[in-house]
Amino acid sequence: MRAAHEAVAAGLAADHALSLCFSLLCACPVALWTGDMPAASRFIGMMLDHATRHSLPYWHFWGRCFDTAPQLRLGHGVERTESIPNLLRDPLCGAIHRETLATFCEGVVDTDLIARAKAGSAGWCGAEILRIEGEMILKAGAAEAGAAAEAAFRRSLDMAHRQGARSWALRTATSLARLWRDRGRAAEARTLLADVYSGFSEGFATADLVAAKSVLDELAE
Repeated sequence: MRAAHEAVAAGLAADHALSLCFSLLCACPVALWTGDMPAASRFIGMMLDHATRHSLPYWHFWGRCFDTAPQLRLGHGVERTESIPNLLRDPLCGAIHRETLATFCEGVVDTDLIARAKAGSAGWCGAEILRIEGEMILKAGAAEAGAAAEAAFRRSLDMAHRQGARSWALRTATSLARLWRDRGRAAEARTLLADVYSGFSEGFATADLVAAKSVLDELAE
């Protein structure tokens, strides 16, 4: 978050339209992922306003994508929200937009994004999409859903570890720990999640670490 704020400040100081857009392209998702909703609202508003003033439709579309993040709809965000289906139908919407949206809104994930993740085409967020696949399997509640979801979570965790993507690993470990907890494997769940959680030395007030700590506290009871 420090780097995000510094980047935006540098973009403003440069007084260069595209430099500010690039800095906001990084700052908006970082604020959303960490759960810093005041910063997210500010950055998204800046991107939408800046892109409008400078007639930059590509960057305005990114602003619209970030503006649909579910967290912003809980009363923290700017007023110009639109539906995710509208975004997905927009000609400007490509795989990178859908994959980025998926990291904020699990409902964006479909069979196409899952196939891309399994093929290695999703790259940076493949582990998170595979985690969401596991959550979708559990929600569907089909026979043997637990085993199938666990397999998806393990694929996600393996990918996150290979990439050194600790934040995705934390999300997946939290999901898998919940699954094991609900199936009477509390000790294994705590060991798994505590191992991933211990890899962090800062950011304990951010959304994913707060969620993981909550599960750890439940498992300690």
